[in-house]
Amino acid sequence: MGAADTCGELQQLKRQYEFALRVWGEYEFPIHNQPVGTQGWRSEELRLQLKQKALDARDAANERLFNHKLTCSLCAAKP
Repeated sequence: MGAADTCGELQQLKRQYEFALRVWGEYEFPIHNQPVGTQGWRSEELRLQLKQKALDARDAANERLFNHKLTCSLCAAKP
């Protein structure tokens, strides 16, 4: 078992990133046979805003994970 495997904060950050990635993926790769609500310009604008918000959350979670790996004494020690 490696040192990074014992870091609870790293495990939490990984879970947060995986969740953000799944949410982003739902917007980036929608299932086309899902029930569709009211179509129109406003719904498309809202969908794009939500997609951008999910993208921003994904990127922020990835940045936190990356920074943790650089600064954590347990995780930085692992090659």
